[in-house]
Amino acid sequence: MKRILSVLTTFLLISSAAWADAPSKTGNDREVKRLIFLYNHPQIKAEDLYKTVQSLMRYADAGQKLAQRQVMRESLKNDPHSDSKNGFIKKLKKSCEQKEAEACMLLAEIYTEGRFGLTDPESALNHYEKAADLGLKEAECHLGMMYWKGETVQKDDDKALEWIKKAAAHGDAECNRFLSHVEPKREP
Repeated sequence: MKRILSVLTTFLLISSAAWADAPSKTGNDREVKRLIFLYNHPQIKAEDLYKTVQSLMRYADAGQKLAQRQVMRESLKNDPHSDSKNGFIKKLKKSCEQKEAEACMLLAEIYTEGRFGLTDPESALNHYEKAADLGLKEAECHLGMMYWKGETVQKDDDKALEWIKKAAAHGDAECNRFLSHVEPKREP
């Protein structure tokens, strides 16, 4: 019964709190408290954690004091020196280590795009590979495109096509379209 209640509570909190669209300047303390609860929930999935952090940051940027304190406490602001202090990054790393593919993918995107001020191509590649090894087709396709374009890795058409074909076989539409244009050109 406790387990069912916990799952139901988490579901309700995630569905109502994590997708807050427009925080007011003064903010809604109750909503921010729910977001903080979600952020601290030990079983929150990476995607929900990301949405929760985004909502907290929007509230903080709008001037909501409780959200600003949470953002400061967890070092969520853009700072290239905050990798080891950033609570969100720590949580994602732990989830990735526990084989949550979406967490690995989010870390890869963070390190690729420089979110939170963190840019690390080697870490990005490692996390894309972890996500792909865990069967995330978007990571497989992204790796293929990285090798195809030579982005942050040495250009390698064979390795690129290996990843792209794998993603296409798993149903990735982008990689399927890409293959339909590239494969006929590679045939002798």
